[in-house]
Amino acid sequence: DQVVLNDDKTITSMKRKYTGDEYSNMVLRLILKGRLRKEELESVEESIELINDSVLLLQTVKDELHESITP
Repeated sequence: DQVVLNDDKTITSMKRKYTGDEYSNMVLRLILKGRLRKEELESVEESIELINDSVLLLQTVKDELHESITP
């Protein structure tokens, strides 16, 4: 699945979706995209750990997930 993350709301939505029973026996590949602040990127990592504990196998691709640089 491809997931575009751009704020805390989308991170929470991803976490809710993939920690549900529907995905408990799935092999899941998440392609994460977007620009997030440093704190939000840390929240993504925490969410990935929770999702990893909820599914059979998780692979994440973060090549297009970047930290937004704000002045």
